[in-house]
Amino acid sequence: MCLLHVFKKYSSQFGFNILAAHFEHGLRAEASLRDAAFVESFCRREGIACRVEYGSVPDARMTGESVETCARRLRYQFLERIDDSAWIATAHNADDNAETMLLALARGTGLKGLGGIPPVRGRIIRPLLDVTRSQIEAYLKREAIPFVTDETNLEDAYSRNRIRHLAIPALTGVDPSAVTVMKRCADSLREDEACLDALAREALTGFDGLAADCAPLTAAHPAIAKRAIRLLVERWGCLHAEKRHIDALYDGLTAGCNVNLPGGLIVRVEAGRVYPVFHKLTETAYDDKTDRYALGAAVILLETADADLILPLSRKQLSLSGYADADALSGAVFRLPAPGDTFLHGGTGRRIRLGAYLARVGVPAGQRASVPVLCRDHHVLWSAYAGVSGEALAAAGTSRPVRIYVQKERF
Repeated sequence: MCLLHVFKKYSSQFGFNILAAHFEHGLRAEASLRDAAFVESFCRREGIACRVEYGSVPDARMTGESVETCARRLRYQFLERIDDSAWIATAHNADDNAETMLLALARGTGLKGLGGIPPVRGRIIRPLLDVTRSQIEAYLKREAIPFVTDETNLEDAYSRNRIRHLAIPALTGVDPSAVTVMKRCADSLREDEACLDALAREALTGFDGLAADCAPLTAAHPAIAKRAIRLLVERWGCLHAEKRHIDALYDGLTAGCNVNLPGGLIVRVEAGRVYPVFHKLTETAYDDKTDRYALGAAVILLETADADLILPLSRKQLSLSGYADADALSGAVFRLPAPGDTFLHGGTGRRIRLGAYLARVGVPAGQRASVPVLCRDHHVLWSAYAGVSGEALAAAGTSRPVRIYVQKERF
């Protein structure tokens, strides 16, 4: 209510429109419905556009998901689909930030968790993050702004509430400005996090979209290398790798290793490369109206090319990029390699087993089964590390040439 009042007060001066968005989680029966009605009534009286949506957290919870996590997921999904071009302003304050930092500390975290709540994340902005809860309450009282209290915030059933009711008062008893000081600390830690993150990304210069070279990682400081490894496994779809997983991969950079990560992902270090191993993947049919395909750890991009401007590619570039005749790709599917797959080498005109060709160009044995391919039956029309097959190559006079390649930059 404080945020809404401030935005309404300054919207004309700064020339922006506001819309109040309220999600009713279906958790507190009549009290929850009362809150939604309160928001609608206030906005109607003040002439503020309002959108209310009703959901059911108990029905939407995923396996292993807490009530709080599910409620947050549904709430942000609602906010993000209202208008994909608008900023989303939430009323998180300095006390919320302090609680988040303490929760992260209690559960075990690094700099990212201790950095608290970011002021900006994508389209989400938090204008009140430097303001304490007591300052907000004083503002509400001074401006006579009505509000309601969520009764569950008064209970100690939730971890955040126990921190709010017990830990924060204890800290402010030591130093009345503890919440403000923690916000300054979080700001500094986020700066450090951003710096270390940038260094970790630099250590991934050997990443080709599918695998990364071990050499830059082993040359980096362990803290940087481990951050880079975490970026890799997150890129490959594992967002909840534990410290022991990252440490195991780091220790295996020189000797090789095979590490099972949460969610079924397997990451292997072999022959100076670190890469994901997939055993099953859903086939995806090629469609000349689609320009992006996600295939396990790889993102394959296709873009229309000008036949007169097709540039010669080096052997290294050809391994992950090439020009194909779109008409020759009709009926093909993206999938993982299968026994019997063959590749027509454009230079020699010879058809060879794909596995043998990948071995020839230096793809480690363990990675060959996870290399994305575009096939019709067992004829490989394109493969990462092999490029475009001779039977699909764009040539002079090709009416619909397309460039097909693996996306590299996703960090």
